[in-house]
Amino acid sequence: MRQNITRQARTALLTAGLLTAGLTLAQGVQSVLDLVVGGQVSSTHAIVVKGEAFVPVSALTRLGVRATRSGNTLTLTAGASTPGPVSPVGGTNQRPATEGCLGDTLFNGVWRVKVLAVKAVARDEGAGAPGWGVDLEFRNATSKDISPTISIDAFGKGIYLFQAGGNPAGDISGDGVYYTFAKDLPPGGVLRGQMRFYAGSDRTTWPAFTAARPTKLILSVLNPTPVKNEGLAYNTQTPSFRVDLTCSK
Repeated sequence: MRQNITRQARTALLTAGLLTAGLTLAQGVQSVLDLVVGGQVSSTHAIVVKGEAFVPVSALTRLGVRATRSGNTLTLTAGASTPGPVSPVGGTNQRPATEGCLGDTLFNGVWRVKVLAVKAVARDEGAGAPGWGVDLEFRNATSKDISPTISIDAFGKGIYLFQAGGNPAGDISGDGVYYTFAKDLPPGGVLRGQMRFYAGSDRTTWPAFTAARPTKLILSVLNPTPVKNEGLAYNTQTPSFRVDLTCSK
């Protein structure tokens, strides 16, 4: 009987201690921060305690840090750098960029960008040349009214769609970029639209064209000055976006 009481008392004390520790930690959290890891918005968050930011170990492992636990000790070691993707000859898509997959939300400090879908399209309501439509979402992550064309060229310069091996999947329709994306968004505002890339061929090539699906989209930030002139700044040295269309979330 005495042993049962002692065991119950110990359990109660341990439970109380854990609750107290958790309450103390919760009370010490000054703020909770959104977390961006490698240019991608994370589902987890960072916290600030006594002026110092703490991030989940899972965020560090995504950056190549190895985490091992032994008893009450957590050891972090820098992992070997992950080799970047092989670029095709010619250098067209070798521009440093924030990278992700189809469906990922990519963040450069000014925009949260997501590729929603890629689909076969045709110019002139289906009667003209085949092409690809890339459905995109731009979300204004700043405190000012701005347009996506403050970052990407309004007529498509620096915007590329590639097939496997680095061959262009079509030429960007510059007018489509201007009329679709040259619109101011309020802070937190969202703009969804389609960029179109057409081939220099006719409808007779449709089966062969659609068989070679695009594998990579590049949205280049060619000139950071317009953003700087608005008193804004990118939070990365690679504000352009590169999206791998062969993987998805």
